[in-house]
Amino acid sequence: MREGWQTCKLGNVLLMKKDKHKPDRTESLFYIGLEHIEKGTGRLTETAGVEEINTVKNAYKSGDILYGKLRPYLNKAHLATQDGVCSTDILVFEPSPKIDPKFALNFILSRQFVNDMSENTSGVNLPRVSTKYVQNYRFPLPTLPEQKNIVAKIEELFSELDNGSANLQEARRKIDIYRQSVLKKAFEGELTNPCRYEIDMRKHPKGWKFIKMGNIAKIGTGATPKRGHKAYWENGTVPWVTSGAVNNPYVTSAEEYITNRALQETNCKIALPGSLLVAMYGEGKTRGKCSELKIEAATNQAIAIITLENEAVMLKSYLKWFFIMNYENIRLLSSGGVQPNLNLSIIKNTSIPLPETLEEQTQIVQEIESRLSVCDKLIETIDTSLKQAEALRQSILKKAFEGGACC
Repeated sequence: MREGWQTCKLGNVLLMKKDKHKPDRTESLFYIGLEHIEKGTGRLTETAGVEEINTVKNAYKSGDILYGKLRPYLNKAHLATQDGVCSTDILVFEPSPKIDPKFALNFILSRQFVNDMSENTSGVNLPRVSTKYVQNYRFPLPTLPEQKNIVAKIEELFSELDNGSANLQEARRKIDIYRQSVLKKAFEGELTNPCRYEIDMRKHPKGWKFIKMGNIAKIGTGATPKRGHKAYWENGTVPWVTSGAVNNPYVTSAEEYITNRALQETNCKIALPGSLLVAMYGEGKTRGKCSELKIEAATNQAIAIITLENEAVMLKSYLKWFFIMNYENIRLLSSGGVQPNLNLSIIKNTSIPLPETLEEQTQIVQEIESRLSVCDKLIETIDTSLKQAEALRQSILKKAFEGGACC
């Protein structure tokens, strides 16, 4: 730490507030939950805004610092720019006159602070750092003018990083658009000598046929053995896959295992390597995802298992790419309330555009994989650069709060 700096307890410069808002009726208020704070940036997400509130919340004022004590490794903190209410898992601090609020926020977002908070939590499923530990944490305290100089330098450097990251994100977005364009053209025949075709009303080359999935594959699903029945789970050796695994292009392992007895006494069954798996329901973006099973495994009822036999085995890669291309469309067919679901009937009745010859089907797959492999390499490079930008951001903060060359 630089000579002349002092240290104090965080609670001496960030004064914790305990103001509560207890609505007598449903009220429309600006609300910040943990889900509304970006990880590691101090910014709010686009979803933050006015919500209907009818339970007790923490109250905060513009200029207060909000800190998420639940799962502190998520690194969620924010300097409020307007009055509102927030989750009770968010601590509210009022900066004292001794501290520049932006200096304090950047310190809270620094890796050392995050690591120390994360290593001092209680609770397994919902780890929280104690209020006492946060308040007693050692806080570096330069003079107020020096704090402002440090903040100015951090913001200057972060601005350059943010511009670079924004350009990388935009490049990634354009690559995603290109990927979808390649897939769309592939199944409209434009990647395989389109000049020889007339296009029919459904935007597919004449001579292609449409065939339903249920006519070329066996389609079924799995089950979840009763959780309370130990004989189905204890010392299990059979991989059991849930819909979350389908977010990856290939399923190569399972997080849970069931017993052979579960296979014998429940609706669970073994799916063979090479089967295609489609998530029929799941949180977020999972529903509609398609993956290929690389191991023998059972699945739960949230997954459609597509088993190809005889000549249809040759269509596996073609069909997998079709489901990837058709992801958004198949999601629109979901039904239900809070969490819409697909079902086996929808999967079976999915109509597949199919070229007449195996040669053309193979050529389409080769064209897709050749073009998208280039995209994958570009995305890998972009993701590496974004990680490097985040590492540089943390390096800047580390030097700033050690009184180093950054400032």
